[in-house]
Amino acid sequence: MAISNAGAPLGVVAPSHGLILIGKLDAIKDIKAPTLAELQAETMIDFTYTIKTFDRKSTQEFIEDERWTLAQPLKYPGMKSTEISINYAFSNDRTDEVAKLDEFLVENEQYVMVVRSAIAKEEPLKADQLVDVIPFTCGAKIKDAPTNNAVWTKTVQLGAGDIQDDVKIVAGAAA
Repeated sequence: MAISNAGAPLGVVAPSHGLILIGKLDAIKDIKAPTLAELQAETMIDFTYTIKTFDRKSTQEFIEDERWTLAQPLKYPGMKSTEISINYAFSNDRTDEVAKLDEFLVENEQYVMVVRSAIAKEEPLKADQLVDVIPFTCGAKIKDAPTNNAVWTKTVQLGAGDIQDDVKIVAGAAA
């Protein structure tokens, strides 16, 4: 076997923060197959530039099975969980574009977030592009501590539902 001097293959460098759309839960009929028409509808609002941080942490627990005759315990995959929070700019001026997300999200209401990564925001949505579809219940909107010379922000925990990663956008009209 020859030794390669080519170096490690590079990952995809995202040209931007992608695209983040949020709508009411019923805006997408089938979260495993969102249609292009559903994603382009006015019911899905583009909050890409309003959201400052999108923090998604997925974990999986393991069940340990210690056996008297084994030096190392056996481990089996257990429950998976995902925690999601967003931090966004807000304004007390309700005529301001920045206030739109704060007014749209209501605690305990259900929504769906569609995240398209590694494709510039300016690139139009197309059939067969991969997106993550995240149904969620909105938690409490917590004002972050104000700091001098900074943007006012709020942070909200999202109670994630049945997350669908890397689903293809389906061409055509809504189901």
